[in-house]
Amino acid sequence: MGLQQLTLETGLNKVEVALLRIKEFEPPEGYRLAFSGGKDSIVIYDLAVKSGVSFEPHYARTGIDPPELVYFIRENYPDTIYDKPEKSIWEWVEKKGLPRRQARWCCEKLKEPHGWGSRLITGIRWAESARRKRRMMFEYCNKNKTTTYLHPIIDWSNQEVWEYIRTVGLPYCSLYDNGHKRLGCVLCPMETAAQSLRDIQEYPKLAEAWYRAGERYYNRDFECVRRWATYDDMWEWWISRKGESNENQCVMFE
Repeated sequence: MGLQQLTLETGLNKVEVALLRIKEFEPPEGYRLAFSGGKDSIVIYDLAVKSGVSFEPHYARTGIDPPELVYFIRENYPDTIYDKPEKSIWEWVEKKGLPRRQARWCCEKLKEPHGWGSRLITGIRWAESARRKRRMMFEYCNKNKTTTYLHPIIDWSNQEVWEYIRTVGLPYCSLYDNGHKRLGCVLCPMETAAQSLRDIQEYPKLAEAWYRAGERYYNRDFECVRRWATYDDMWEWWISRKGESNENQCVMFE
């Protein structure tokens, strides 16, 4: 189903529906637009502009972003507001350990708190993952009831996102042309082992910073790290993404 095909429920196409959603749920104070620089966020930014609503684009600067993405945002979206975390990712790793898919504290510490108390407009879509298929177009935050989310393109496919980008002629980050399907933090725990190995090759300085932060955590000698004879063993285990079962999980929450 292309973007221009009319929906049976509304008689509008998907672009018109998304614009209607953005206008309908606009709060008096305006939206906080969760901007990442990825394909979905550049689409919702453009839709927000076209809808005429009031909004501020905010980018959560994690310190582990691909440099190409940071340069892209700086050059093409100069009005973006940069939100910095309370502590750096390296401080958090030293305190909590290396994040994993089933113990993923990183987004909670580096991104989520910035939007508390706002109505956030995001590019979340059902097509991204099985978990996101459970999300609703408009929803309240479970962790903070004063925070609400609007996902105006939640029912768009990947193809429709790219159709919009190419039809409108939006600039996009060069990483997509280099084979990246999704953009995010370097060595994100949601990546596969193959993706992590690619990150290490492409961003050796960031990989080294990850390595050293994890080593500092290991050297604190928590009981849970003693299952590895050396830190290198622990690092290889983390990069392999083999620790995603519930068995033998250990992360320190202080």
